Amino acid sequence: GIQGIQGLPGVTGPTGATGATGPQGIQGIQGLPGVTGPTGATGATGPQGIQGVTGAIGPVGPEGPAGTTTSGLAAYGGLYSTAADEIVVPATPTVATVTLGTAMPVLNTTTGTNEITVTEGGNYEISYGVAGEADAASTVTLSLTVDNVVVPSGTVTRDFVLNTENELSGMMIINLPAGSTVRLQISGTPTTNLTPSGGVNSYLIVKKLDPATV
Repeated sequence: GIQGIQGLPGVTGPTGATGATGPQGIQGIQGLPGVTGPTGATGATGPQGIQGVTGAIGPVGPEGPAGTTTSGLAAYGGLYSTAADEIVVPATPTVATVTLGTAMPVLNTTTGTNEITVTEGGNYEISYGVAGEADAASTVTLSLTVDNVVVPSGTVTRDFVLNTENELSGMMIINLPAGSTVRLQISGTPTTNLTPSGGVNSYLIVKKLDPATV
């Protein structure tokens, strides 16, 4: 006969036990990268590593140009006296040229009668002096002249004691033009005579200190 009307669903029965896990499915597509996180704090510095092996020495560089070779003084010269004759010291303002009869070795200078002439201009060290026993107490002045003009900084004065070996000397640095002539002159107050005691009793020496010319 004709099928009857379907009845109402019955009450759901209790859930059955979970079945066994099925096989893993295929991996899905990789997602987009996430936003970069903030930089973390710098970690502590690690210990220094062992020093590496020293590298090989590089090739020697090209030789530089040769330097200028200089040695000794650029110019020098001198005069002195060992004569036993008295050195006459006239009363100031009269002056006398100190007698210097023996020449020393010279370089770029020439020596004449009691004078030295430089052939190169430049800075010179000049040393000079006299010595002897005075026959009268006197204030003795020794002056350096360049081309017959007294150099104030080259004038030295000393009181000489009667009947005593006295010595008066000086030294200075001065710029001399080429062709300058240097002499030594002496005077005293009052007049006196100096008697040498032997050996060198007067001298005049010039030494050029640089190669500059004037």
